This record gives sequence, C-alpha cells and structure tokens, in this order.
Amino acid sequence: MLTEEAQNAPVLKCEWVYDTLGYYVLGTATANGGVTVFDYLRPIEYDYDEMKTMFDADGYPSYINGVNVSDFLKSFSQTDGYSGTIDTRQRTVAGYYPVSVSSSGYGVWAYLCTYSEIQTNSEKDMQLGAEGASLGNIRITVTGQNSREDGVKVSTESELLNALNGGGLSIITLNNDIVLSRSIKLEGSTITVINLGGYQLTSSASTIIDAEVGASVMVHNGYIEGTGSGTAVSSCGATVMLNGVTITNVSEGITVFDNKNTIGADSDVRLVNCNITAFEDGLWIYGNGGVSERNTNIIVDGCNINGTGYAGIICNGTYYGTNINITDSTVKGYYAAVYFPPAQSVLTVENSTLEGWTGLVVKGGTANVIDSVITGTGEHNAPPENLSLNGWTDTGDGIYLEANYSAWYTVINISGDKTVVSSTSVGSQAVRQHPNSDTAPQASIHITGGIFSSDISDYVDAGYGVTKTESGYKVN
Repeated sequence: MLTEEAQNAPVLKCEWVYDTLGYYVLGTATANGGVTVFDYLRPIEYDYDEMKTMFDADGYPSYINGVNVSDFLKSFSQTDGYSGTIDTRQRTVAGYYPVSVSSSGYGVWAYLCTYSEIQTNSEKDMQLGAEGASLGNIRITVTGQNSREDGVKVSTESELLNALNGGGLSIITLNNDIVLSRSIKLEGSTITVINLGGYQLTSSASTIIDAEVGASVMVHNGYIEGTGSGTAVSSCGATVMLNGVTITNVSEGITVFDNKNTIGADSDVRLVNCNITAFEDGLWIYGNGGVSERNTNIIVDGCNINGTGYAGIICNGTYYGTNINITDSTVKGYYAAVYFPPAQSVLTVENSTLEGWTGLVVKGGTANVIDSVITGTGEHNAPPENLSLNGWTDTGDGIYLEANYSAWYTVINISGDKTVVSSTSVGSQAVRQHPNSDTAPQASIHITGGIFSSDISDYVDAGYGVTKTESGYKVN
C-alpha cells in the first residue's frame, strides 16, 4: 500500500526469474568456484541466436552469436551502462567472471547461463506466456489514496483492539495518544497497517506489538513508548516495517526470535527513518539456524539506534542465519555498537556511523564495512588467550574480530575512501584480529581503503599500500 506517509519506504524491486541469459550479482566466491549471492544486481541481456551460439563440454557459452565469449563480454561490458569491467581472463570453474572483486572474493561478479539453464528458462517463460494467453486480457489497476482518509480511526484502547479482531487486512489510524494495558498480538495471514498519525502508543505490556509467524505489519509516523522495560516490537517469522517511528523507554527496541519457530519461517524487518533508544539493546536478533533455507533479513536505513545499556544491534551465534544491511544510519551501544557472531550470515555497513566501547565486534559470517566511520570509545582490555565462546572481550578497538569460532569461516572486508576506523584509548587498536590468522586460519580481515588510528598493515590486501599521515594510517 502506498500512502502519503509511507511513500518514502524502500524502493520496490522487481526480480526477473525466467528467460534469463545472465546476470550481475553481489557475492563472495566459494571454494568450489561458485559464488554465494547476496543480491542480484541486474540482468545480462543480448539477442540469443541459437544457430550462432556454441557451448563447451560443461554447457558454458564459448561463442555467442558468432563471437567468442571473451570478445563478446569485453564488448558487452563497454556498452551495458555498468561502471565495472568484466575480467574475462579469470572465469571460475562454476562460470563466474570477476567484475569488481577484492582479494577475499567479495564483490560484483558476472555470470552467463549454461545451455541447459537457457533452455529451462525459455521453456518456463513460454509456459507462463501460454498460461497468460489462455486467461485473456488481464487488467492491473494501481490506486493511490491518502491514508488519512483510509481505514478505521481509533481513539481508545478498545477501539484499537476491536479494529484488529476482524483478521485479514486492518488499516488503522490513531486520532490521539493511546495507552494499552496489553499487547497487540498479530497472528499469521494478517496484514496490519498502523498509522500513528504523529501520536504516541504507550503500553506496560512486556511486548507492545507482537508479530507471529506469517503476520505482516507496518507502523509509521509516530511514537511507541514503554514503561521502562519490555520490547516495543517483536517478530517471530513475520514481516515488519517501521517507517518514521520513534521508540523510547523500553529494554529492547526490536526483538527477533525466529529460533522459536520450527517451521523455518524467517523474519523480514525493515526500519526506515526510525529513532530507537533502549535501556539494553536497540535490536536483539535470533536467527533459526539450519531450519530454513534462507536467512532472517534485517534492513536499517536512515535510522538512529542506541542501546544505552548493552549494544545497539546484537545477534546470537548459536541460532545463525542472519543478514543485516545498515545504510545511512548511526548505531551506538554501551559495550558494542554491533555484535555479529552468527555463521552463514552477512553484515553490511555502508555510509554509516558505529560507536561503542568496542565499535564493531565480529565472531562469525561475513562483515562488509564500506565508507563508514567506526569508533571504539571504551578503555582498553587485552583479549585473553583463552577466549569464551559466549559474548566478547571489551577491547576498546574500533573493529575487533574475535576468532575463536573454529567451526566456521569469518571474514571482515573494509573498503571505501570515506571509511574511518579508530580507537580513543591507549593500547586499543583501530582493527584487531585475535587470535591472529596463524592460529585461527578460518578467520581473516581484508582492508582496501580508509583511514585508521593505528597501523593496519597486517590486514591490507596485496596491491594496496599504507601511508602514515596526520589523519592516521591511510590505505591507498
């Protein structure tokens, strides 16, 4: 639903599925020559002439429309409008070509579909076309309305709760501040839109809005306040979006407990232009481990998040499978701005500011820091030789990789000319891995850009240099 208040929500993206000949992806190379894909960026399109296209023994294109694949890609890369250049010399065994890739294998890759993939996709495309033709003309109507005139207007707790009783779709607008004595519980297959209308929703319940498996809720334009404890919004396998919401006076701002469902339901949580201040954690996230084929997905865009007692954003390492994207945001925490321990997970911090006793702590997955400012502000604590599997050491570093999870790989990629990583205490470091890669080869840090308050030469990728300047150690 597009409303006047919600029009600044994240841009709707369309994903192509069939009739695909190739595509650009953002991902990390795997040991078998494949790529773990984080995002599909755009298709590779060309006029496919089956009579002039040849494939090798593995099914990959060797000639496309009479031109060898290397020359085809070089020409395509110059005219497709994409800034990167496809490197045709380094195709992986799984058919991926590097476009803009770091030495750790993270970046943009290009892929051309195999013969069998092209045939399968074409057949599905034709099938869908035939099915569509049999339906006759299909009309798609898009209606825009001002949400101030939509749905049920409520002024009291009973009116608000009654507006939710019908199930299905509920569109609710507050007429004034409302105090709740119990939780708003949203069950599966319900779609709820709450326009706070600039007013405040207050509750003493342990969870103010509780979204269960399959539920979908959007809350925008106003305030949610607790009474000193509990959680503002909780999700367990639900779809949650908050746009222009300020959350205060709670222990946890947003909690995600996907580990509590056993059916593999993953939460999708989007926070846009929100301000969250919590006495413990701004966001507290549990994935559901190997139960699901996909990950819990968290997007933080244009937000200010502060966990004044513990962490801004904290994840659980036992229940892995969590992807977090932080863009154009500020995240602060007492002990850490972000604590990220889960395996098979990806954290991306771009054009954002992180600040805590230790700025960013990573123990699992892949963390990508791009054009961001990260600061450790606490006193220095040297990490011990015998590290605990639970929690982390408050080192006071800007970025700290605690590399004692030997069961899975952990990688931090730091890039961007605008990146600044520092520590304010004597003895702490801008970037630290402990134990180092000699003792913990499953973990690594790769730096290709930025300015740092201490020497980070040990972590800089081959081909890059470090220059000591008045501002710090600059990677170029």
